[in-house]
Amino acid sequence: MPAAVAAEKTAMFTKALARLPAADATSDADGTPSLYWVPGRVEVAGKHTDYAGGRSLLAAISKGFAVVARTRNDATVRINFIFIFSPTLYD
Repeated sequence: MPAAVAAEKTAMFTKALARLPAADATSDADGTPSLYWVPGRVEVAGKHTDYAGGRSLLAAISKGFAVVARTRNDATVRINFIFIFSPTLYD
């Protein structure tokens, strides 16, 4: 992986971790966050045919998004986007 791509991913994870609330009584287990990288994709051929049973030709790209998660012991899901300033809550 090129250094520039690694630096970009590191910056995304750093921002996402900064937005993750601190572990508290709602956190499950030790409260350690899990980190996931979801690569972007380019659709070369087959747009709008894959869901109809057709074929698509896709390629993963270095752009994507970082997911940082911590399990909770209640039924709340909080989603924070690093480019949106208020959290979205789901119960």
